[in-house]
Amino acid sequence: MPAPAPCFDGHVDGRHSSLHPNPRRRHSGTHTQEYQPAKVMAMEGHFDSFAAGAPLVLFGFPDEENRRVNYSVEIPKLSSLILAHDINAPLAGLNTIARRDWPPVAIIFWSFRVMVALGMAIFGLACSACWRGCEANYTTGRCCIGSRY
Repeated sequence: MPAPAPCFDGHVDGRHSSLHPNPRRRHSGTHTQEYQPAKVMAMEGHFDSFAAGAPLVLFGFPDEENRRVNYSVEIPKLSSLILAHDINAPLAGLNTIARRDWPPVAIIFWSFRVMVALGMAIFGLACSACWRGCEANYTTGRCCIGSRY
């Protein structure tokens, strides 16, 4: 009798690794905030400082001349929770550094959002492949999520 074929071998691994709590990945935001604060300020779209919790800007159009994010969609205090692990933590904005030291805000702001969108798309593709693989094997009774054979 031949050995059973592997059941969606790479898909489960890809889905698992995108959710795996890697300690280095968890601290990368706080590390960047400590050593490259201007990049984090631009990435988050924080032109002004926040004394009691900074919002997470999901979408918007950064306007460097007027020092604000136009048409922004925000989740209150979530940026403080992500970066400082405290919902009421103060976060500095670009107003705390000289204008000549600002990075190109729009490029960093949008490239970060594209990176997050691509990561979510890859995760969705892995979940879809896993679901379809399970669905295809349902008729044979061999749904082997989490096993290689």
